[in-house]
Amino acid sequence: MGPNRKIAFQDLPKIELHVHLDTSLSYQNIRALRPGLTVAEYNQEYVAPAQCRDLTDFLRYPASAIALLQTRENLFAALGQLVREMAADGVIYTEIRFAPLLHTDQGLQPQEVVETVCQAAREAEAETGVVTRLILCTLRHFAAAQSLETADLVIAFRDQGVVGLDLAADEAYS
Repeated sequence: MGPNRKIAFQDLPKIELHVHLDTSLSYQNIRALRPGLTVAEYNQEYVAPAQCRDLTDFLRYPASAIALLQTRENLFAALGQLVREMAADGVIYTEIRFAPLLHTDQGLQPQEVVETVCQAAREAEAETGVVTRLILCTLRHFAAAQSLETADLVIAFRDQGVVGLDLAADEAYS
């Protein structure tokens, strides 16, 4: 490679180690789940402002994405599209984190949530070549039993792409 050759950032291999599923969905990804969504609506409902007052202010924005990710179909589609977008950006390895217990509002069981996301990760990895691993989150305001349930899911799915447990959310709950 000559000294004057420029390399496009997109072409460099990258590793994404801290990707929150619910805050990493592009306009195209959300629009596939919510047809008719305008860019203005996306920016208002799914994108935090450049400056938030604090973490609590920022944490209002994932709620809209989480509300969309309540079915197997939407979880599967969103994860797959996210990995395809990463592949287009040159990502070769990613760890995507999410809280399974937040995706049960429409009747999915936490185990079904993790099964779905694990399957989506395997298929996205096979399609794109992006090594895709998962980290399950428990939240600071969850009861101990909920956190233990998430920890049990990490153990149950450790051979299916789940590589860790994360404690997330506003530290004011600590």
